[in-house]
Order: sequence, then structure tokens, then C-alpha cells
Amino acid sequence: MNSINFAQDIYTHDEVMRMLTRDREVRYEYIIRNTQNQTIGSLSNATGSISFDSSREIMRTCDITAKRSEMLQLTSVDNRIVPYFCILAPNGHWLKYPLGVFIINPSAVLNNKSVFIDVEGYDLAQIASDAKLEDSVFYGEGAVYTSSISNRIGQIYENYDVVADPSLTNPADVEYEIGESEISVINSMLEAINYYPLYFDENGVAHGEPYIFPEDRLVEIEYSADNKSVIFDGVTQASNLFEIPNRFIRYTDDSDHEPLRSVVTVTDPSIPSSTTRRGRIITNVESVDDVATQTTLDNLTRRAAIAASQHTDTLEFSTVNMPGHGYKTCLQFRCEDMGVDGKFVETAWDMDLSPGGRMQHKCEKAVTI
Repeated sequence: MNSINFAQDIYTHDEVMRMLTRDREVRYEYIIRNTQNQTIGSLSNATGSISFDSSREIMRTCDITAKRSEMLQLTSVDNRIVPYFCILAPNGHWLKYPLGVFIINPSAVLNNKSVFIDVEGYDLAQIASDAKLEDSVFYGEGAVYTSSISNRIGQIYENYDVVADPSLTNPADVEYEIGESEISVINSMLEAINYYPLYFDENGVAHGEPYIFPEDRLVEIEYSADNKSVIFDGVTQASNLFEIPNRFIRYTDDSDHEPLRSVVTVTDPSIPSSTTRRGRIITNVESVDDVATQTTLDNLTRRAAIAASQHTDTLEFSTVNMPGHGYKTCLQFRCEDMGVDGKFVETAWDMDLSPGGRMQHKCEKAVTI
């Protein structure tokens, strides 16, 4: 996964981080691009918000309102809008950080005799969601998954990065049916090799990357509720244990090759949902299609156990708006008053792009199983 790097102009990452967490002057810019991703202008006096939810197929969305202009009309559908977070540096330059590339779906609103355009924006996953297979697609036994994924993504996008692994091959012939969305096919392939689902970063680049276990994740940004904190009051920590499984079984049932099976039992007493703490077994059983290897299946099962166990300890807090957050950003969060000091994975966030706007964060505690 890409690490957060704020270095820009003459300033290092740490220098910009200090700017972001102290008294600061911030503004937002909105760049308009055409369907060929070429910049054609900008918006003035726009307001908006951005949401990111890692559980959605189209993870990053925006809502933006601006006065109707040459750059923004009802006919602007499918153009792109790129909001920028801008902070004034000590040398008088504005440092600018993109917050996403969105496909525009505009509608008109009459307000005080002026016509405004409301924009619903969707990240570039919308393109793969709308594209459907016009014929069945077949991949033979031995086909390299990451090559197949790269080929499919490359037919849709110019800017993408798929981490190659030639050792991961189809264990049997695989066919995808006519009418399936491209993003469904791509995500099925990614899941079969224990990769993250397809996601797009703040620059609009598509990523296909192997899943990283929480203990191996590097902390990308730290938040501390001290006297210099950018965190607002209202930190919420919650636990939800009752229905969380602590034994996970994944199996394949493909007639074309030998069945595989994997079992992970959560026994660590430091995990509230573990068999040790609960005193009973709560089992989750699911079949998995077209998994590449036994090791992949074992990792998928462990991944499922981690995802469920993390859900038992959630954290929500708000800060000043901060650029750099994306797909499952890894945070270090400290709050002495609540006795919290640990690594968390951000599952969702929302940003209000208005003067004094706040950023809402939803996280799950990183666990090791």
C-alpha cells in the first residue's frame, strides 16, 4: 500500500505534518477535467463533502455544489472533478493535495434566482461497475491471476498498478458469465489470491495489491489526544461481541480439482471474542470459489478471522481535515483519558470541505491471530 508522504515544494513530510497540526490557513480548489482526463477549468465558490467507505464497491464519493458556469452545466455528466486540499506554507506558496478523482453526475437547483449545480461524484470504480461482460470470459487452468487482472484493468484504465505474482495461477478452468460487471470479475480474481478489492487512490490510480496482515502494516499517521491535538472532543470506543464468530472454516467445493479446507480458531485471551474469553465456540463457515492455493485459502481464513475480531473494538473520532487518507489507512491512536494506545485500521471517513469543516474517522483495532 502507498504510504502517506506530504513532502512538497521545499518542505519535507515532517515539516508539512507540523503545518497540518498547528495553526494553519486552508482552502479548497475544484479542478474540472474532461472525459479524457484533461484539465479544462476550475470552479469558484464551491462547497462540498467527500466520503470514503472501504466496504463499498465504489468506495470514494463526493457531493459538491457550485453556481452554474461554463465549466459546470447539466451537460457536464461524465466529466471529472478533482477537489484539492490546499494549505498555506511559510514561504507563501500553497501546497495542494488531491482528495480524489470523481465522475460527475450533475443536477440543477434554483436558489434565490440563481441556478446552482449539485454534483454527485463517484470515484473511477464507477466505470468498471457500469461495464458489463458482453460475452462469457474463460481463463484456463494455469493462467496467472495477476496477469489476467492487469489485462482486464488495462482495458478500462490507463493508470493502474497491480502487484505481479506469477506463482498464483488458476487451479482449474474458470468462466465468468455474460452480464457480470467488470469490477465484479476483477474483485473475484483478487479475492481468489487474497488481494485487496480494487480501489482508487486520491490521484485516480487503480490498485490491485496483496492483503497485508495487521501486524505487518506500517503506521501511516499518528493521532494523539494531547494539548496539541487536532482531535475534537467526542472520541467514541465501542465493542460488539455477542454475534462475533471465533472459529472460521473456509472450503472449496469445485468439482474440477481436489477440495481444500482451512480452519482458524481464535484462542488468544487478549481478543474479547476468543474461545478463551467467551467460553464457547461460535462458528462461521463459508465456501470459497477458485482459490489459487492451500496457502491462499489459509490466509483468506485468517483474514476473515482478523476482520471479525477487529470489529469487536471500534473507534470513532473527529479531527480537522487532513489529506492523505485513503483505503484502510493504518493509524496509531493515543488517548490517555480513555486508556487507548494502539494501532487501528481506518474503515471509513468523511470530510466536510467548508471553512472549519471537520473530518470524521471510523476505525477498527488491529489484531494479530
